[in-house]
Amino acid sequence: MDTSGVHLLPLSNLSRSNSIEFKDAIINEKWVQSANRRKGHLTPKAPEKKKGWFGGGKSEEELLMERVEQHELEELQTFIAQKLFRLSDEEAAQTSFNANYLTKARSKMVPCADYSRVKLTDGLGKLDDRNALRNGMFSSEHEFLQEEGCTLKTTYGTTNFIHANYVKGGPLLNTFICAQAPLQNTQEDFWRMVFQEKSQFIVMLNSAVDSSTLGPLDSANRNYCPYYWPRAEKEFLEFGSFRITCVSVDSKADPLFTIAKLKLQKIGGNLADDECDEELLLEHWQWDWQYLGDVHWPFRVLRKARQLSTPTIVHCTDGCSKAGTLVAIETTLMHFIRGSPITKSLILQSCVFVRLQRRLSVSSTLLYLFIYRVVLRWIEPYVTKWYERAALGLRFKSIGFIQKYTGMIQEFSRITPAY
Repeated sequence: MDTSGVHLLPLSNLSRSNSIEFKDAIINEKWVQSANRRKGHLTPKAPEKKKGWFGGGKSEEELLMERVEQHELEELQTFIAQKLFRLSDEEAAQTSFNANYLTKARSKMVPCADYSRVKLTDGLGKLDDRNALRNGMFSSEHEFLQEEGCTLKTTYGTTNFIHANYVKGGPLLNTFICAQAPLQNTQEDFWRMVFQEKSQFIVMLNSAVDSSTLGPLDSANRNYCPYYWPRAEKEFLEFGSFRITCVSVDSKADPLFTIAKLKLQKIGGNLADDECDEELLLEHWQWDWQYLGDVHWPFRVLRKARQLSTPTIVHCTDGCSKAGTLVAIETTLMHFIRGSPITKSLILQSCVFVRLQRRLSVSSTLLYLFIYRVVLRWIEPYVTKWYERAALGLRFKSIGFIQKYTGMIQEFSRITPAY
């Protein structure tokens, strides 16, 4: 990586006081300064031996548990404190995001990198009216006077921008696209992206609402996701030059996800209303993921994604937290499947790999630990030594990592399972 002209990601992106997106991610500034001075902060220290009354040291199980706890804590602190990650000029550039975030992003706190973003190349996009946008933002509270000899731009934004990034390369077999949930005015852009990339699989990890039932106060909130796909059989929706028809809906194929088979058609132009230029068949999997105790569902979703040759689109509300976590799990598992050398910081490396392409991925401590829990479930049959199984919580339910993780999600989540 080129170190000339490096940039530091802003620390406020993960501050509790400045962001409503990432409430669990808290950075200790004092720790960041000390971590910058240390070079070996990823190397766990050997636990000190304490002799008992009869001269005996700690058991092998106790020493292993100390090493696991210390290593996980240092990895977690290092990852959340993303101020440590230095980016080159090319990696830090976000010119398109800066030119479109007012109308096409949910929050300015969640940037979209230029070098990995999805570019819409069909030329069907429309520019926003700058005057209408300005009047809508200020609601006629201010009067804007044009100075003599000064020409103002009448449009805002670009036609090829969507808040989505490719995550590909490395150990991954196929390409993922992490995207934010469509806004009311970006639904056409979302289906433009699906049609352009020929995606056959969409994974939706957040809830949606019917925008027609929202009142004036509710519609002012940009955090909701509208129903951008038809939910009943033979129902269809049209956005610009695209028609989306629901072929079938299955709520029994998966215990958590509602699976809708959709047909995406490109219409308009010189074609009649009942004619279409091309069509694309795809599956839309939707589930509002809130409960972090179920570690089985990622395997079902990722197994299907590996069987496809086209990019898999994964989105949550911000397109970073839950979507980035799922892609980071796949990155870690593919290291095992491909037989890559396994290092002590494998999960940290996988998360950094995803975060470099999709900013702020795996945004909270619980999501980071959820990756550990899912990977532990995958390698459980291969852990055979009794003291390792005890340290990980596979032998006894009252001790080990699993017990501590379960306690954390019960304490911090405080929610009822969605099923």
